[in-house]
Amino acid sequence: MAKQFKNVTDLITGLSEDENFKKDAIKHISENGLGKFLAFLRCGHRLTQKEIAEKIGCTQGRISKIESAKDESLSIRDFVDYGNALGLELEIGFRNKKMRWVDMVKYHAFQMQKYLNRMVEVAKQDNAIESGVLDFHLEALKNVPRMILDSMLKLPQSSFNKIVNGSKEKIHISGPIQSDVKANNEAVAP
Repeated sequence: MAKQFKNVTDLITGLSEDENFKKDAIKHISENGLGKFLAFLRCGHRLTQKEIAEKIGCTQGRISKIESAKDESLSIRDFVDYGNALGLELEIGFRNKKMRWVDMVKYHAFQMQKYLNRMVEVAKQDNAIESGVLDFHLEALKNVPRMILDSMLKLPQSSFNKIVNGSKEKIHISGPIQSDVKANNEAVAP
C-alpha cells in the first residue's frame, strides 16, 4: 500500500532527499498560505478568477497576483473584497496566547447564549420569526449536548465510567477567565 501524507509539507518531507529543496519548498508554502486560502474559497464557490474579478471590479490578473502573493503583501482590503464577492464577512480578532482551551469553550458558550438571547428579542416582534427561533432553539438543544457527549465518549473508558457510574462530586461551571460578569450573570467578552 502506498504511503499516505496528511498535507503537502508532509509529502515533501517524506519523499524528497534534497534538504535545500525541502527547506525552500516548506518556506514557500508557509509564506503563501493566505493567498492559497483565498483561492480555496473562490473554488469552493465555483468561481473562476475572471468571475470573481468581475464581482470585485478588478482584472483577472489582479486576482492571480493575490492568490499567488506572499502573505505579507496581502492587505485587509484583499480579504474584504473576496468576502464581499463571495457573500462572506471578514472577522479578525485577538486573544491571549495563554488562554486555555476550557476558557475558549466557556467564552464561546457565553457568546452562543448572547446570540440566542438576541434572536429571542427579535422574535418578540413577529410570530413567524418566533416560530423559527423556537425551532432553532430546539435544534440547538438537541445538537449541543450531543456534541459534548460525542467528545466525552472519546475519553478513555476509565474517565468516562466515573461520570456514568455516578460520581458524588458537585459540578461547578464558571465563566471564562478574563470575562467580567455583570450582576445578572451575563458574560461580557474579554
